[in-house]
Amino acid sequence: MAPPGDLIGIDGATVLVLGQELDFAHGRPDVADSPAHRTGDTLVPVDTGVTPAFRDARRPGPMRSGRRR
Repeated sequence: MAPPGDLIGIDGATVLVLGQELDFAHGRPDVADSPAHRTGDTLVPVDTGVTPAFRDARRPGPMRSGRRR
């Protein structure tokens, strides 16, 4: 399984930011996968959870979605 925050490209402007499975034994919550889409200068992250672990896991990924080179 890929680590939280890894990306799966959907198209040139959309990525799926991977979450994580529940690991109760180590105190790690489950974190949902989250799509993010960039159009022009606007980033549209889809927030599928509200926990700090979710926000931390998805933070780096969306900023790379559709980044202009």
